[in-house]
Amino acid sequence: MAEANVLISVLAILALVVLVVPLLVLVFAWGKVSRYLEQRKQKRLASLAHYHARLLKVINHLLARADHVDQLSKFYAGQSDDQWSKDLANACEKLVVLTESTKLIESSLESKDPGSGEENLLSCIRVAHYVLIRLSNLERQLGKGESKSFRVKKQQSDKMQS
Repeated sequence: MAEANVLISVLAILALVVLVVPLLVLVFAWGKVSRYLEQRKQKRLASLAHYHARLLKVINHLLARADHVDQLSKFYAGQSDDQWSKDLANACEKLVVLTESTKLIESSLESKDPGSGEENLLSCIRVAHYVLIRLSNLERQLGKGESKSFRVKKQQSDKMQS
C-alpha cells in the first residue's frame, strides 16, 4: 500500500511537470514574442519619424523650387501659354495637398500607429516625386525661352548704338 501511494505520488508529480513545463514554455515564448513585436513597432515608429523629418525637408525644397520657377517665369519671354500656367498651378496644388498630408503622418506618430503612417508616407513620396517631375519640366521649358531682361537690354543697347 505504501508502494502504491509512492507510485501515485510519483505519477501525480510527473503529470504536474508534464502540464506545468509546457505552460511555462508558452509564457516564456509569449513574453519574448511580445517584446520582439514591441521593439519592432518602436523601430518602425522611429523610422517613420526620421523619414517624416526628411519629407518635410523635401517639401520645403520643393516649395522653394516652385517659388523659384514662378519668379523665373516672370523674367522669361517664352511661350506663356495657359498650359504652362495650369501645370504650375497643378504642381502648387499638389504641394498644398502634400503639406496637408504630412499632418496625417504626424497624427499616426502621436497615436503610435506605424502602419497607417507608413501608407501616408508612401503616398506623400509619390506626390513629391510627381511635383518634382512637373517642376523640372517647367524649368526645362523656361530654359528654352529667351530671357525678357536680356531682350530688354539688347533693345536698349541697340538704341544706344543708334
